[in-house]
Amino acid sequence: AYGLALAHTLLGTSDSLGAAGAPVALIIAPTRELAMQVQRELTWLYGPAGARVAGCIGGMDVRREARALEDGCHIVVGTPG
Repeated sequence: AYGLALAHTLLGTSDSLGAAGAPVALIIAPTRELAMQVQRELTWLYGPAGARVAGCIGGMDVRREARALEDGCHIVVGTPG
């Protein structure tokens, strides 16, 4: 449902996304497991359009997550806290 609701915001009338920079969308999930599932599904859904999906999920490697944000992304999926 998240992915379908984001389609117009992310793609507009285009078939692909431009270069990744500041995130265009932020999705907050209540649990780590759900956030990881949402991240996988959005990567699958928007991968062909060139989307970069970054995760900011508690209990994961903070340095890797920070690099993903610094490198640019279109969508960030995270957990609160």
